[in-house]
Amino acid sequence: MADVEKFASESAIKILVGNKCDAEEKRKVSTQEGKDLAARYNIPFIETSAKASSNVIEAFHILSKEIKAKVVPKPTKSQVRTGKLFS
Repeated sequence: MADVEKFASESAIKILVGNKCDAEEKRKVSTQEGKDLAARYNIPFIETSAKASSNVIEAFHILSKEIKAKVVPKPTKSQVRTGKLFS
């Protein structure tokens, strides 16, 4: 994370992805350790396996939601009430 903070822009979207979750016998980091690290940095966490087709698409969905939340402004109560969500 130190390298990410050193080299990435301040506005970079970050998520923590544990890969190869299908290889339980080779695991070096527990799921809980991943969750704890992500919580420490206040970023989403997901475990994936390309081999087992597990959570790969979900990881991209999380990333796209994070980007959308940062880029697309939330409508004001007035905009919601009047239905004028777009200028």
